[in-house]
Amino acid sequence: MWKREEKRREEKRREEKRREEKRREEKRREEKRREEKRREEASTLIGRVKFVARWLAGGAAVAAIATASTAIAAAAVTAAAATASGATAAGTGAVDIEVQEEEEEEEEDEQEEENKEEEKDEDEEDEEVGKKSYSSIVRISKENVSLGSTVLIPFDVGV
Repeated sequence: MWKREEKRREEKRREEKRREEKRREEKRREEKRREEKRREEASTLIGRVKFVARWLAGGAAVAAIATASTAIAAAAVTAAAATASGATAAGTGAVDIEVQEEEEEEEEDEQEEENKEEEKDEDEEDEEVGKKSYSSIVRISKENVSLGSTVLIPFDVGV
């Protein structure tokens, strides 16, 4: 008699573990969907910035705008990843949040260094040709640009 009860309890535990695993898997899928949607929105923003740059400058400053739009996209993707990792970590514990935040900060720092190096290289190239540095004119930060917004960037096209 007690063996049957023990078997039933064990079966209930197994079933509960299966349900819990299914719930976790569904949460992971949903998080992946959300992250993909955020990446799509970020790529749309890059496209808008590049279009405005081509339209305003006739293609003269596209390289500088591409650098700026890459920074915007990196900021948007980083923000999306921070949101996604924060939501995931809420279910797994505070330790995961701290580790992920440190990793994200390191990624942001690396991205900023890369952007600065690219801007410096572009500045040097522009000076060699005798033109103004467009990358120093175009400054866009993730604080003043949100997803879905239209960005107009003023240019001074030098000769």
